[in-house]
Amino acid sequence: MQTRSAVLSVSELKGVEVIDGGDTLAVRFETPDGGELALLVPQRTVATLTQELAVGLAARREPPRES
Repeated sequence: MQTRSAVLSVSELKGVEVIDGGDTLAVRFETPDGGELALLVPQRTVATLTQELAVGLAARREPPRES
């Protein structure tokens, strides 16, 4: 079975709300056409995303290693 990916474009973060008894974040974005998009993200996924962003951003800041 083949899965399909969805690519969504956002232009601005509009807000974050804790819902579902604290287990989920509702992350709201503005879309390029002025609409609104909401992502419902489990807290454990947000923790993983935060770690991955920190690692990825730190790697971009490191100077290239000389061989």
